[in-house]
Amino acid sequence: MVAFVEELVYRGWGLNTLSAFLSERKANVVSNLFFVLLHLPAYFIKLYLDGTFPIVAVVTQFVFVLGLLFGYLYRKGKSLWSPMIVHFLADFLGVMMIG
Repeated sequence: MVAFVEELVYRGWGLNTLSAFLSERKANVVSNLFFVLLHLPAYFIKLYLDGTFPIVAVVTQFVFVLGLLFGYLYRKGKSLWSPMIVHFLADFLGVMMIG
């Protein structure tokens, strides 16, 4: 469900709205900055709950690169389905690697 909602908001609405004012590449980068900002609080929650702070730079760069990939897939395929599926798989694999 997370992948569906995030892709709907960040690519379906955000990227399309920003593309009206910016080039597609710039719009993708800006929408991804918001995408990364959405994920940052999770790192601080982890710090608060168990006193560990994940490697923020690596994780943030990974989220940013994934977001760029999702935007590329959306533009190339002209559909939200491909970024939604890849986003779901990335989240699923991430959860499976944690457990």
